[in-house]
Amino acid sequence: MGEPPRLVRIADVASELGLSQSRIRQLANSGAIPSARSPGGHRLFDLGAVRAAVLAGRCRYPLTAAQAATPSWIRELTLLGLSEDSVWRRVKTTGLAAESPAGRIMGYAFTEMLNNAIDHSGSDTATISWWVTSDQWSFEIRDYGVGAYPKAPRRAAPGQRF
Repeated sequence: MGEPPRLVRIADVASELGLSQSRIRQLANSGAIPSARSPGGHRLFDLGAVRAAVLAGRCRYPLTAAQAATPSWIRELTLLGLSEDSVWRRVKTTGLAAESPAGRIMGYAFTEMLNNAIDHSGSDTATISWWVTSDQWSFEIRDYGVGAYPKAPRRAAPGQRF
């Protein structure tokens, strides 16, 4: 007979999937990933069963609740000569309280991510999607470049030569 599954805490699942513990709770509450409770009430997970749920497509991570809806704003833009702050000025008119503390943080994150795509992706274009709901703002900047890892400088380990 097989050994019972080893149950792990929420932090282990969050680390494994690269998501926040809050998002793991949301996925467990919705039934997208299986969980159990310890006698003390702590949430526990069978990591194998969680991986199976992810592979079966039962959870749509890392999409947020807002991203399940149609974007409030979506554009495919040419990156050559694009200014991230001009795009931000257009995006922030879609129902965002841009001068609030959260709006300023979103503006910073958005412009930094778009600047990264402009400067480093090697892509000609990027698709920018923006979602605004009554309680959530989210965005996606999708470029079609090579990614950071192939462009990162290789460093030799001690005693290794390239």
